Amino acid sequence: MKSPTTPKTAAITIKYVDADTGDSIKPNQISTDTVGNVFKASAPVIQGYTLNGDGFQTITVSAEGNTILFSYKKSADIHDTSKYVTKNIDENGNILGDRPDPTKYHKISESGPVKSDFQKLPNGDTVTTYLTTVTYHEISHTTKRITVNVDENNVALQTTEGYDLVKSSDVSNDITAANGDVVTTITTTNIYRKHEVVPTSGKVTIVAKDLAGKVLNTNTVNANTGSEYTAVAPSIAGYDLQGTNTQTIKVNASGSTIIFVYKKHVVVPTSAKVTVVAKDTEGNVLKTDFVDTKVGSSYTATAPSIDGYDLQGENSQHVTVSVEGNTITFTYKKRTQITDPTTIAIVAKDTEGKILRVKTFDINRNTGYTATAPEIEGYDLQENKTKTIQAIQRSQTITFVYKKHNPDVVVP
Repeated sequence: MKSPTTPKTAAITIKYVDADTGDSIKPNQISTDTVGNVFKASAPVIQGYTLNGDGFQTITVSAEGNTILFSYKKSADIHDTSKYVTKNIDENGNILGDRPDPTKYHKISESGPVKSDFQKLPNGDTVTTYLTTVTYHEISHTTKRITVNVDENNVALQTTEGYDLVKSSDVSNDITAANGDVVTTITTTNIYRKHEVVPTSGKVTIVAKDLAGKVLNTNTVNANTGSEYTAVAPSIAGYDLQGTNTQTIKVNASGSTIIFVYKKHVVVPTSAKVTVVAKDTEGNVLKTDFVDTKVGSSYTATAPSIDGYDLQGENSQHVTVSVEGNTITFTYKKRTQITDPTTIAIVAKDTEGKILRVKTFDINRNTGYTATAPEIEGYDLQENKTKTIQAIQRSQTITFVYKKHNPDVVVP
C-alpha cells in the first residue's frame, strides 16, 4: 500500500521589463506554490518607470512552469537606467536558463544584485546592469528498500528458517532533504507462520579421543531430529581435555557425532637442578656444585674460590631456572708465579668521574695484559670493551668510562 505523498509545488517567475527594449529593469522574483492553487501578484513601483498595464495579475499554478510579466515605460525625464539580470546556475557553475525545472532543481542560494556592466548610449542615457546569481542543486532521487520479517504476532524474526510465508506488503515513504534531494523508502513487511514439524529421533554419538586418534570413551544418546543438542565432555582419568568442555550440534536423522580430544596428562616438576661448574682455560673441570631450586625462579651463582687460579670474567651469573635444568660455567686461569710484580688496577668511572668499581691484582712486570671492561648495571660503556697495556711500571691503572643509562633512548 503506498502512503500519501506531499503535494507537488512549482516555481512562479515574476519579471519586470522595459516595454520598449524588453530588458529587465528589476531582478526577477521567484516564488513557489502548490500546483493548482490561484497565485496573485502585484506590480511594485519602480523609480524612473511607469507601469504599462494592470497592476495585478492572477494565474493558476501549473507543473510545467509559470511566468508573470509586468511591463513598464521609461519616464521621459529619466536618462539613467538600471538593468537587472538574473543568472541561474547549478553547483558546478553551469547555466540553467531562465526557468530551471522545479522538479529537477532546488534553489539553495542567491547572491546580488551586484553591478556587472555600465553603458553610455549615443543619446546620453546610461544603462547600469546589475547581476543576481541564483544557485540551484540538482535534485537526486534515490530509493532505499527495507525488508522486515515478522511472525503473526508482529514479533521480528532473526531467521525465517522453519517458517512459512503468509503475507507480504509494501509501504512507500518519501523524505525531502533541505537541498531538495528525495529519498523514497520502500518497506516490505513479510508475515510468517511457524512451520509445524513432527519430531523424529536421531542418534548422537559422543566420542573421546587422544591426540593420536585413539578412542578413550564412547557414549550414545537419542534426541529429536532438528533440535539442538549440547554435549558435555566426559572426565577421562589421566588425560586433560583440549578445547571447550561443551559442544552444540543440530541433530539430523542420519546420526550426529561429537568428538572431544584429550592429551595425556604430564606432571610438570616444580623444582630443577642448577649445575655450577668451574673450569680452567683448557676445559678441565676444577669443581662442580649442584643446587635444587624452583622452576621459573631467578637464580644467581657466585664464582667459587679455586686455589692457584684466577677467575676470568664476572664473579656472578644469573639464570631463570627451567624444567630441564641449567648449567652455569665459570672459567679460571692458572695463576702464574709473580717474581717481579706490577700491580694492575682496573677502574670503572662514570662521565662525572665517580668511581663505580675497582679491581686490583698483580702480574709479572714486562708482560702484556688485556683488560675487559666489566658490566655495570644501569650504565653504558663509552669506549672499546678491551684495552691492552705493557706492564713496565710497579703500578698501572686501566680506566673504563661509563654513562648513566637512559631507558628512553634506544641504542641502534
